[in-house]
Amino acid sequence: MDIKLSQKNIKDLCGTVSFKRGDAFYRAGKVEFTDYNADEVGATVTGADVFHVTVTETGGGDFAAECTCPKLASVKHECQHVAAVLLAIMDKQKKGTSQSTKNIDHKGSDLAEGLLTIFSEGPRRTSGQQLHFETRKKLNAVFNIEPVKKSDQEMLLGISMSIGPIEIEDIQGFLLSVANRKKAHLSDLFTYDSKLHCLQNDIYSIINMLIQIVEDAEIETNNDIYTSTLIIPPSFWVGLFPLLKNIPDVKFKENGKVTGQFSVSNDKLPLIFNFEKMTERDYSLKIAGISELIVMEKYDLVWTKASLTQLSTEDCSRLFELKNMLAKTKTDSIPILHDQMGFFVEKVVPGLRRIGEVQIDGDITKQFMTEPLTAKLYLDRVNNRLLAGIEFQYGKIMFNPLEDREPKVNSLLIRDSVREDQILELLDEASFAKTEGGYFLHNEELEYEFLYHVMPKLQKLVQIYSTTAH
Repeated sequence: MDIKLSQKNIKDLCGTVSFKRGDAFYRAGKVEFTDYNADEVGATVTGADVFHVTVTETGGGDFAAECTCPKLASVKHECQHVAAVLLAIMDKQKKGTSQSTKNIDHKGSDLAEGLLTIFSEGPRRTSGQQLHFETRKKLNAVFNIEPVKKSDQEMLLGISMSIGPIEIEDIQGFLLSVANRKKAHLSDLFTYDSKLHCLQNDIYSIINMLIQIVEDAEIETNNDIYTSTLIIPPSFWVGLFPLLKNIPDVKFKENGKVTGQFSVSNDKLPLIFNFEKMTERDYSLKIAGISELIVMEKYDLVWTKASLTQLSTEDCSRLFELKNMLAKTKTDSIPILHDQMGFFVEKVVPGLRRIGEVQIDGDITKQFMTEPLTAKLYLDRVNNRLLAGIEFQYGKIMFNPLEDREPKVNSLLIRDSVREDQILELLDEASFAKTEGGYFLHNEELEYEFLYHVMPKLQKLVQIYSTTAH
């Protein structure tokens, strides 16, 4: 396909917002060509759904593009999926690997692409990384993630690895050997040699980051036990985690034993917070399951039963302090005076609900309002502006959170602050301008993003009402 493409004309055609999102799709490898010839290109773009894009040459270097995603009639720019495909076409043109030149044999095309890779910008290949024409023996690598105790109160994440069936006893020495392209003696029967052996490219991305840890970070270990385990500094975890989750051979390890497959979830923890009535006036909060948790505050992670759970920084810090407080007092129960209970219900219970299950004794709930949250979003269009109003309702209590996030009621209200925050965060994500009474958008691209990307998420949390004008 001989059409003239540049980042500037793609941005002009699709608009800044769609261009940026399309660029993200393209860089993440979400574009796949289904047809590529001189007159027409077909491709799929995989996001939350799979959309089909067709680009047709109309003559004189011009073209027309169509996408199966929904589009507002008032939006003049092309969508992010078209932007992603155009960027893929542009890159293919630069590399000169268009499938329309079918007279070029496959082997020659691979060689040209290999040459382009050598001279393209980016990090050099680590010694041992797979080549296009590989003759070395391919080895399998397995990584183990485990908790490492630094002090009585602090636990860190560690990583160890095996090459085939051989556990690497000196991981730092192995990584430095790989970095310096030297042989690494792993056992009496096997020596790793990058001239003879190779690993999958995804494995080398992880190894390169581990080499950085060894070279750049000051590694703290308690004793010689940890020569086979490299402690992962919290600052490196953010970059290492996406690499680990993309390969299958990563396991959890605890007390020297492999305990499960590596994964990180956002699920609630196996914690139960039970408010009970102790006397006529006073109460107690009993906490079950906290002693079994390993709270890794610096990573915002919690290790439990060979699994990792991601928490917000605020929730992880609070859980860390709570666990230490209970450990010092050697108890799992916190007495609450009658005068304190109102504060606990309003301020403490919403935070506890984010991380575990909260149970409140029936006699206590009679004193508080426990109606579920009903959230309503009202959409309207006035003078080419999209207006949005939000309302939270608990039973007979209704309020606009933009006017008063703390409604004044006569009785204590147990609120679903987790869901309230999720709704307000999604509205903020949509780039609405905010007033005391509501929100508004006066930008067609942002309106498109809201209606087709943010609103589907909101539909799971709120009841949406729109006027006939909208």
